[in-house]
Amino acid sequence: MKSTRAMLLFALGVAFILFLNLQHSFHAKASLSTAAANTIEDNFTRANQTGWGITINTDSVPNVAWGTDADGSQPYVSINNNMGMFGYQGNINVVGLATAGTTTYG
Repeated sequence: MKSTRAMLLFALGVAFILFLNLQHSFHAKASLSTAAANTIEDNFTRANQTGWGITINTDSVPNVAWGTDADGSQPYVSINNNMGMFGYQGNINVVGLATAGTTTYG
């Protein structure tokens, strides 16, 4: 009797763990497909310049202006030969930021 009860509890425990894993897998897939939406894209195909200006792409993603350090106010952020360049800011332990779009994160 004791072993039957222990076996039943074990089987129910395993079934519950499987159920939780399936639930997690379902929700993880849903959030990945949402996060995969392409919202900002830039191929940097424009003249050499300080700052990155406005995004350009061939995938019909709406163009947005680059902000913070990439807005043209910093000499270490540039476009050179159709490549977006983000150089050393001149200070250690300082974070450089290039933002685009209007969504606020944080």
